[in-house]
Amino acid sequence: MQKGTDNKFILAVCFACLVALLFFATQHFIKLAVKRNEVLFNDNQFDQSRIIADALTREVACLTSTSQVLAHSSLARFFNGTISGGEVESLFGVQIKQHDTIDGYVYFNSSGRIELEAIRSASRKKVIEDAARSFNRGAWFEFSKSSPKPYLTFSHANSKEQLLGLVFPVRVDSRLKGILIQVINLKPLIKLYISPLRSGEHCAGFLISSRGVVIYDHDPEIIGKNIFQGIHNEYPEVLALDRRLVTEDSGQAEYLLPIKRKGKSIRKLISWNAARIGSQKYVVCIAVPAAKITGIITDFKHIYFLTNALVLLALGLGLYTFIRRRAEQKIRENGRRLVLALEGNRDGIWDWNIKTSEVYFSPRLKEMLGFTEEEMTASVEEWKSRVHPGDADKVSETINNHIQGNTPFYESEHRVRCKDGSYKWILDRGKIYSLDEGGKPERMIGTRTDVTEKKRIELEIRKLSLAVESSPSAVVITDTDGMIEYVNRSFEEITKYSSAEAIGKNPSELIKSDSQQADIYEDLWKTISSGKVWRGELVNRTKFGENYWCRLSISPVYNDLGTIINYVGIQEDLTELKKKELALKQLATTDELTGINNRRNFMEMADQEMRRTKRKESSMSVSILDIDHFKRVNDTYGHGFGDFVLKEMAALIQDVIREMDIFGRIGGEEFALILPDTEAEGAFILLERLRGKIENYKFKFHGVSIIVTASFGYTVFDGSYSESLTELMKHADRALYAAKAQGRNRVVFAREPESH
Repeated sequence: MQKGTDNKFILAVCFACLVALLFFATQHFIKLAVKRNEVLFNDNQFDQSRIIADALTREVACLTSTSQVLAHSSLARFFNGTISGGEVESLFGVQIKQHDTIDGYVYFNSSGRIELEAIRSASRKKVIEDAARSFNRGAWFEFSKSSPKPYLTFSHANSKEQLLGLVFPVRVDSRLKGILIQVINLKPLIKLYISPLRSGEHCAGFLISSRGVVIYDHDPEIIGKNIFQGIHNEYPEVLALDRRLVTEDSGQAEYLLPIKRKGKSIRKLISWNAARIGSQKYVVCIAVPAAKITGIITDFKHIYFLTNALVLLALGLGLYTFIRRRAEQKIRENGRRLVLALEGNRDGIWDWNIKTSEVYFSPRLKEMLGFTEEEMTASVEEWKSRVHPGDADKVSETINNHIQGNTPFYESEHRVRCKDGSYKWILDRGKIYSLDEGGKPERMIGTRTDVTEKKRIELEIRKLSLAVESSPSAVVITDTDGMIEYVNRSFEEITKYSSAEAIGKNPSELIKSDSQQADIYEDLWKTISSGKVWRGELVNRTKFGENYWCRLSISPVYNDLGTIINYVGIQEDLTELKKKELALKQLATTDELTGINNRRNFMEMADQEMRRTKRKESSMSVSILDIDHFKRVNDTYGHGFGDFVLKEMAALIQDVIREMDIFGRIGGEEFALILPDTEAEGAFILLERLRGKIENYKFKFHGVSIIVTASFGYTVFDGSYSESLTELMKHADRALYAAKAQGRNRVVFAREPESH
């Protein structure tokens, strides 16, 4: 009996030991699985942070190249006097329109004052200027060194603004003349790459500068604060990690984060990679609570204590498989997120095994060069053979510098040959991410971006700038509301307005003259608003009130969606041409001696007035006058005196007649008058006044004074009968001869012929 009891006891002990053994073995395997999945998950976070850091670096690099052209070329031409400040600001504006991350450009001269600027939004002008001033203060000392950096980076962050300043020196003949600051709004980049990483309360991505300033965090209260100034001072473990974040270019770690309001701590996994931008680096961090990965285990802990060894074993193995699949699913989700981010950015990926010379090219990279997924040899020789011969040495040198550890990453902008033999401009960026046991580079991964269009735009900007600068025609660019965004130097010379005075104004405020009919402007706006080109001639006004003629062509500018975004006006100054035309017209229509209408022009104007009189059934008087004894004046005092009398006579008559009257010289000493809307009695009063004024006027020439008289003959046309102008002139001429016959110095009216 005792022996049976002992056997049962031994069996129970063995069974208990077996259960305990299986239980602890299962726990051990689960812990191993959890640890392995944590490592896999954190590795995935590390790759994700690296690709995001590369994407940020690449985005800023694209903005940097164009700004360096502005700093080194456009501003240099501004100092040389080949382009105006307004033209430089317009070039700034073009870049702002093309890149939604650029908030503005601000140029500070050597006195530290803002001399040129272009800002996206007037409402943000003060914010951008204040940020630029803070960036400017820290840049002068660095750029005055003997070996300064090509450009610097500064950041400005708070809960409302996250700004990055790219600061470029502007030099002329190696002398520092000023500083150009490109202010970048980081919010679009953060929204695209970093803020989507948040999941739950404590799982998030954040961005800090190499100085410890928080550029972005899901908690807006700490944005802009320094992690070394009070945030983590009470937590040595977190503070030690903070130091690693700003000193190491990349890394992984785990740490305990105290949660004050809950009185406990959470264990977190963190990975980080630095994006080097100019003189600073910006660290992309991704931190996830370990419980996010292993939390499922807690729900099953008590089951292990309540089941038998076989159930524990089965459950343990099942949990192991479940946890592993969950972790792998999470890794796949993160991988898909990365792929989507890269596809959205239209970048290709390459992975180079330096030891074997094998290179993986992603489908997008192959597509970029015109290849299918199955084409293109996966070798470094294939890669090198496609680099343009003119760029090959530079690319090789840049890669070797990075492999040798001389640069933090590889970056090269060069040409590569496509499948069809054409070349594309690409931006290659990469970094060593794996070393062999001897510490030598083993693997290098990177991205490739097609920048052909960017290069084309840069070339077009340079061409356009040179063409517009050298154009003798005035060039004006306005927005769709007609507000001026750009004027060239010829516009300044023609209108006398500087670009600073013109930009932001409507052309009608500056150069519209009162001499132009309003319906022309209505037709102009109707034409260009419908997407058509308007051409015509206008009389415009300079800043000083002087009118000038111009030939104007206005064309709409469309974006890729077919929407009108600007209008470009090109005006050619016609003032001198119009002056010559006027001079020729005056020669053809004006009597050279007296300056009044000659016979031909007088007859044309008189004929027009006669048709008007017929149409309105009004009256018109026609008069011919002749200077009495003019031949005697010429014979006695000479032709010079005679010419003087003719000019004075014309001036006397012009002082008396009305503005609507038509006056001309039709013969040697013979003049003619058309008096519109005037009947016989009114004509007699006017002509008699003229006769009396002439009779009482002393013609003084070179000390000699004489008195002359004139005889007048006139007739009236009331539009009630059909008679030609020539016949009317004959009637007035007969009346003139009657006045001569009656003793001269008188006014005689010609009665209508009896036939009328």
